[in-house]
Amino acid sequence: MMPMASPMPAARDPLSVRYDRTARHILLTAIRAHQHNPDAPRAAKVWVHSPGHEYRHLDRGGRTASERALTRALYYQTWRQPINAGVPPTWSLKLEWGRVERRGSRYGRHLRVRLFLARSGARHAASTGERKQWRANEALRSTPGNRIDS
Repeated sequence: MMPMASPMPAARDPLSVRYDRTARHILLTAIRAHQHNPDAPRAAKVWVHSPGHEYRHLDRGGRTASERALTRALYYQTWRQPINAGVPPTWSLKLEWGRVERRGSRYGRHLRVRLFLARSGARHAASTGERKQWRANEALRSTPGNRIDS
């Protein structure tokens, strides 16, 4: 039996690529907040603006296309870039979205970004049991036919 070749990585969507610079800035701010007090990680809090028309077409998770693209850019830089470089990820990411608000003529939400050292996230996941881990429970995985952002 021949070994299977690893699949080609999926191409990134152009909208999330446009958010890479913003995502990098947010992550650096969150890293600085974590380094300031690593025992009680503080968060980077940012305002995320989305064009008004996007609020008419929220995804199943209640996010706009811009919010979802920023989320993908943040996770790409936190997880996929290190993995692509052959090193284990350093950080585990937690995003907390606020409610939709209006600021002048613009709509958006606050996003609170917290970073934890990846090894502490692995310890936490192990303590919660395998039934809550997406690696061990296929029902928790996002698949191409069943995605929250589609």
